[in-house]
Amino acid sequence: MLTLAATALAIARAAAASDARALAAAMKQALRSDGFELRVALRDPADAAATPARVAIVGEFDAQRRRVALCGIAPATIAGRRYRAELGADGRVRMLEPAGADAQAPLYASALVAWDLLGAWWDWPQQRLGGSDRARGHACRWLRSRRATAGAVTEVDSCIDAARGLALNSSLWLSSLLEATSFVTPVLERYFVRTVARLALAVDPADAQARARARAFVLEEARHAAAHQRFNRALLAYLGSAPPGLAWIRRLADAAERRLDLTLRLATVEVMERAAAGIARRYLARAPGWRFGCDYARHLFAQHAREELGHAEIIAGLQPGAGRGGTRWLVAPLLGAAILAYLALAVPWIAARKLGHPRLPIDPR
Repeated sequence: MLTLAATALAIARAAAASDARALAAAMKQALRSDGFELRVALRDPADAAATPARVAIVGEFDAQRRRVALCGIAPATIAGRRYRAELGADGRVRMLEPAGADAQAPLYASALVAWDLLGAWWDWPQQRLGGSDRARGHACRWLRSRRATAGAVTEVDSCIDAARGLALNSSLWLSSLLEATSFVTPVLERYFVRTVARLALAVDPADAQARARARAFVLEEARHAAAHQRFNRALLAYLGSAPPGLAWIRRLADAAERRLDLTLRLATVEVMERAAAGIARRYLARAPGWRFGCDYARHLFAQHAREELGHAEIIAGLQPGAGRGGTRWLVAPLLGAAILAYLALAVPWIAARKLGHPRLPIDPR
């Protein structure tokens, strides 16, 4: 009986692996074309009022090679700007124009990269089926594509509507964004904790409620930092080093702690906590439809998002009126710009590391 059960399990696993490879092969076949041409509008979902960039794309996907050529149409700042890329026999995407450019670099100041257009992950040797789901109104089946190479492991999850030849919700960039956020979280939490802990020393000892709120905030943020540090240790082992820009954010936080008075420091904490609460609400609304390969990461980000919702009100209540003037709103865009600059460096760097990219755009070591 045990032998029969083991045999049945082996057959089931082999069938699943065969089905996964067949699904990846079907996606490759769906992409094949002797030649195609299309016009696309690249829109920023976060800025509905912005004028989309219009781009022409010409491609050739056959059994021997995959190539794409892009030419900017409008606005004038991108008109005539050209890119060409191909997927080599070794599975790597190379830029032909400009020669030697980074295939992970954004094109036309958008989220589009050449690597996305060429679908290199369908050629990877390890393909594994997951469960059924729905994405963007389509019934689909999850497929995990994985490639093991020396010093790097690449994984991309895609939810595939095989009937229409659509791959939805490929997750490489989303996971890189969450991981970049996790790296910077302990740095910001340390600044929050030290600021509120210093305030707690100045609170009237007779105001037991305010002291209790400050203590609860400090303990909760310290737990968040410790949980992210544990996750980040695993990321460091996986990626080899921390992303670029992180040390700069750490120096900026240390300088703010030394040079700003307590009132302005509290104002900066409140501004950042209000921004974090807005992000947390969006995360909690969207994350149930995302696929995580790590249960610890899923629980970590969900719990942190839930606990983040009330923090801004706690800070505002600890010292009403603190930093309520215009100074607070001068600080806010500076903080936002610093964090966005860090993410702009860290996210593509992490994605490139996952892909085992031989020429990283920035290497901090």
